[in-house]
Parts: sequence; C-alpha cells; structure tokens
Amino acid sequence: MVRGTIIEKDETGSTNDDAKQLAIEGASHLTVVWAHRQTAGRGRHDRRWVAYDGNVFWSVIVRPQSGWRHTDLVYVNALAVLRTLQERIGHEAMLRLKWPNDVLLNGFKVAGSLLECGGTWIEGRPEWLVIGTGINVVDHPSSPDLRYRATSLRHAGFPSVTRDELIAPLLHSLSDEIERWQKSGFSLVRARYLQAAYGLNETVRVGLSADKSLYQDGIHRGLDEQGCLLLEVTPGTTRKLWSGDVIFKEGPSASS
Repeated sequence: MVRGTIIEKDETGSTNDDAKQLAIEGASHLTVVWAHRQTAGRGRHDRRWVAYDGNVFWSVIVRPQSGWRHTDLVYVNALAVLRTLQERIGHEAMLRLKWPNDVLLNGFKVAGSLLECGGTWIEGRPEWLVIGTGINVVDHPSSPDLRYRATSLRHAGFPSVTRDELIAPLLHSLSDEIERWQKSGFSLVRARYLQAAYGLNETVRVGLSADKSLYQDGIHRGLDEQGCLLLEVTPGTTRKLWSGDVIFKEGPSASS
C-alpha cells in the first residue's frame, strides 16, 4: 500500500520550491505537490522549464533512511517515471532513458526530473530530497534554439492520456521502486536502467559545464556500481562521470 500525501495546487511558481518549504516544515516522506499551472519551473543547472497547461508539474519529498545511498534515487526515480509512462501508453520499445534521468519517446524528450537535497546531513545523507518531475502531456517546447528535441504524449500519438491520471501512479511507482531498491540493491536498479538506456555503446559527447563549453567525447559504456557514467574516451581508457549532459551525434542533445 502506498503511503503518501498528495497536495494539489491551482497555480504555483515552482512545485519543487513548495515541496522544499514543506520539507523544512517537517512534511512526511512521500508528500507530493503538483500544480495545474507552474510559472517559474526549472530544470538542471537552473534552466527554465517550459510549462504548458495540461502537462505534469509534480514534486515529491523523500526522506532517506539509514543505509540509503541517496544518489541512487536519480535512477530509482527514472525507473518510476519510465514505468508510469509504459503502463499508460503500452509501447515499451518507444520509451528509453537518457542519462541521467530524462525519458525519451521515439528519441525525443518527454519527461525530465530535478533532484535537490536539503536539511541536516547525517552519516553522509541529506535529511530530505525533493524530486521534481515534469512530463509533456499535451504540449512541448519546439524552439530551434533549444538544446534538446522534445515531444509530448499528444504529439506522439497518445492524446487519450491525461495529466490527472498520471499524478497518483507516479507516487505509486516511486514508492514501489524505492521498496524494490531497498530489497534488491542498486545492482538490479542498474541492470534495469541499462536495459532501457538510450545510446548505449554509441559515441556521445558529454557536456561537463552548464553551457557545454567544457565537454568530453567517448563511447557510452553504461554505469558503474556507484551510478557513474562510463565513458570510453580511448580504447582501453574509461572515464567515470558523476554528472553532465549527454549529447548524441543524432537525436536528443541535452537535459532541461
């Protein structure tokens, strides 16, 4: 049974900011804030998250327990979002994961997440995390200036899927994936993530700075047991990366 609280808002600046404030005030594990409209959403590196009415703007508070490696939650959450979409559109082959936590539909970004930590750090883990997830349900950015190609469920041929029917399943999936992770460990998370990984064993460029002026080219060789991206920079030489934006030779080019 999923234990959690879902708070619905008509309009807000940022569901992540709302959830962080609730976490500071002591809100419980798996408290969700979602909004019909979001006016100041953001993605990784403080990039503006383009918000269209009818899309998902959803943030959840996670309170790590003793023994949790909180960095694993990047991948646990990615699997939860992927699973939620798979259950709704039923086309698993069309959905893939772009490192670290974007979901692609037919090679175009349809969902992305942002994790933020806060509170007192205890034994190497934060008091709480807020995981914000955006899903393009009815519309998506289309400017040629964007660093990635995007799509929406409606544009991709799934107009019957609505925002409201994704809210509770996202919480259910995340709760279930956290439980599975705690029972089976990161090895299973890693294996399942790599089964859905986009661009595995392909040549990629990884932007190492927010503006991608610093980058590294190589072959995407998956993840290690710590969750680092394995990038083969020369034959026999692999670099481990904790963060960055994967850019494919053709196709999706960045995270929002």
